[in-house]
Amino acid sequence: MRPLAKLIIVIATAAAGCGSGGASCPADQDCTGRTCGLDPVCLVSCGDCSQGEVCSLEGQCQGGSCPAAKACGSRACGPDPVCGESCGSCDAGSYCNTAGACAPVTGCPGAKDCAGRACGPDPQCGLSCGDCAANEQCTAAGLCVPVSCTDYSACAATELCLSGSCVSVWGHVWRVTAVDGRVPATMPDGSSWDPFSGLPDPMMAVTIDGVTWTSASVDDTVAPAWNQVLGDVTVSQTSTIRVVIRDYDTATYNDFMSDTGADPIPVAADWLRRGAITFTTPDQAYQYTLRFELQ
Repeated sequence: MRPLAKLIIVIATAAAGCGSGGASCPADQDCTGRTCGLDPVCLVSCGDCSQGEVCSLEGQCQGGSCPAAKACGSRACGPDPVCGESCGSCDAGSYCNTAGACAPVTGCPGAKDCAGRACGPDPQCGLSCGDCAANEQCTAAGLCVPVSCTDYSACAATELCLSGSCVSVWGHVWRVTAVDGRVPATMPDGSSWDPFSGLPDPMMAVTIDGVTWTSASVDDTVAPAWNQVLGDVTVSQTSTIRVVIRDYDTATYNDFMSDTGADPIPVAADWLRRGAITFTTPDQAYQYTLRFELQ
């Protein structure tokens, strides 16, 4: 039987946005010398790094992954700017300033300097210069800027919310995971899937743009939970997918159970925006879910 697809999907990302307090964003976005991360004025993305790279404080893509890529440099305290890992802590009587140095609290709070800053810690005492409204966030420069999006629902139909900005779902590397499913206990004619009257051993094969991955089989079950990463793939507007469920057999050939159709079908932007797709046959006999994670 050729099932129709029904979508059940979940994804969410974080926030960043555009400016106020002297900056007119995104027009004032400043990515000078930066190829990745957020610009320091508007917190708008300057680009993404390739898989296996991280973005440095200077906005440059470099090899390695966290926590190995932790970059404290001359910082003695607070989080490192690349991985957010601790660079150390300060003793009593001192605080960690925005440069990552332990400074004495002598003269504070009188020396507190919030000149030009509306939020976040002041650079002298580390004391708060104020809080932003619920729909705003604080930039590194101490400016409250509006958040352009908090989840995909605020973006166009082919966009997702990434670091507070709406970006296209296409052209990115996505990790595909076989999650779980539901299959009938017997074949359509009522006979057992296995020669000795056992339950089926479901396995999933996924083909995207001609590349096929196959999950391990799950023995004797009508509710397989694969939870297996199949692979990473760059998805474009022309990408297609075909999913096939089979009953694994050691003594004979693997029995066909269900699929998404004889021919590949287009990958829908909504699956990527939301993060998953659940295919269900019209008779509800089969159901199987894939997860998509942006890399």
